[in-house]
Amino acid sequence: ELMVPSLNATTMEEAIAELSNAMAAGGFVSDGEALARLALERESVFTTRMEAGVAVPHVRGVEGGSLAFALGISKDGIVWDDSGEKVNFIVLSAIPSAGSAFFLRLMSDLMAVFRRKAGRAALLEAADSASLWAALDKATSRTIR
Repeated sequence: ELMVPSLNATTMEEAIAELSNAMAAGGFVSDGEALARLALERESVFTTRMEAGVAVPHVRGVEGGSLAFALGISKDGIVWDDSGEKVNFIVLSAIPSAGSAFFLRLMSDLMAVFRRKAGRAALLEAADSASLWAALDKATSRTIR
């Protein structure tokens, strides 16, 4: 339920809100609107856009649950920041204080997947949430342990 293979969003703000709402609807965070607001505040300080068309908006210090992330795909791409660069892959994370070290490892391992053209292509081909999860699972099977 945290895999969104075809975001409706056309802007950074909409993408973060859509993924935040998915996290709240699934019970992974208690307040999706607060998560979106905090993620956007973080983006206003420093962009989380990275190489290979990836953005990793995140909020640290989210208490009451475990580390959770939602993956959204925009096949057309979304202009993420003032650079004008588009992103196709958005990984929104809610990180409890106790999960910070694991979060850094997880992001490093996910970026290894996004750097591979074949990994990105498999994710873009996913037609639904289940196939997106299966593609991510397969792409990370050698990376994330």
